[in-house]
Amino acid sequence: MRDSGSEYQELSWLIDNISPPSVRRSATATGHRKYLWTSHRSPSHVETLLRFCEGVAKRVAEVSPVALDQPLPYPPSECGYSVNSHIRISQHCHRQSSNYVMNLVEDICTYLHEAGTFPRLFRMQPFIVYLIFRPQQAAIAEIFCSGLLQVWIEEGGGVNAYPAGRSVASARRVSAAQWADHEQWVVDNTEMVKNVRIQKERLEEDVSRLDMKMEEVWREALESEDEGDGNDPRDLDYVPDDLAEEFEGLRLEPKL
Repeated sequence: MRDSGSEYQELSWLIDNISPPSVRRSATATGHRKYLWTSHRSPSHVETLLRFCEGVAKRVAEVSPVALDQPLPYPPSECGYSVNSHIRISQHCHRQSSNYVMNLVEDICTYLHEAGTFPRLFRMQPFIVYLIFRPQQAAIAEIFCSGLLQVWIEEGGGVNAYPAGRSVASARRVSAAQWADHEQWVVDNTEMVKNVRIQKERLEEDVSRLDMKMEEVWREALESEDEGDGNDPRDLDYVPDDLAEEFEGLRLEPKL
């Protein structure tokens, strides 16, 4: 990742100071980069960011030249579980225990907007998309939503580099009584029960149609076998005459 030289050093310092905490010029001069640093420069962070850049570049390369000044149809996103979503969202906004890929992308886009390169500002907008009311839903929901949104860095679809469903330990710190309260709140204050009923009715209808369709297929197949003369190509044991003559002299020897 190229960030050496006075030009890139100044650019790095400007981007690192878009959002707090601030970075001193002296630290930047000695190689410090806010989002590449743990206790030292992290090769893992560098490699992750390069993979993200490759994914985004691949997406951009697939965009028609006439649409290059338009936002991507599905902008990069991030997905994660939290036992307290409002606190977690605040942490992301203040760069506290947050996703360094997301933070760096936001800060770069903010810098480019302020510099006049980007006419519009790209910024992540938080949404709570699912209210969990059972502990096992934490990992399942994170995995499902991450896959649905395609938030992985490799394809440029998002800023998630950590496997979904693994960082949900806080769900085990919620008591059974609290989970029961959460479930009752969801039942009383959302359309979950209605939505589940609709989905169940649709599933039953689909299964019914499938059963009727399969029943008709088997009925027609059996009627064809009973009534046909053996020369119908739709029969499962039908063999064309030319192939039958070609293989007529072949004898299959049984093998043990």
